[in-house]
Amino acid sequence: VPTTENLCIRIYEILQRGFHHAHLEKVRMEETMMNSFAYAGGKDLRD
Repeated sequence: VPTTENLCIRIYEILQRGFHHAHLEKVRMEETMMNSFAYAGGKDLRD
């Protein structure tokens, strides 16, 4: 069963390949109001 972290990484990879003329900064998913995950392709995340 995929975790939110794995789904977020996979979505980032799909979008990164699909949008050649755009800059993808990060993908963020929320499971609940208190639980979320963001992925920026291995870059440092700063809010």
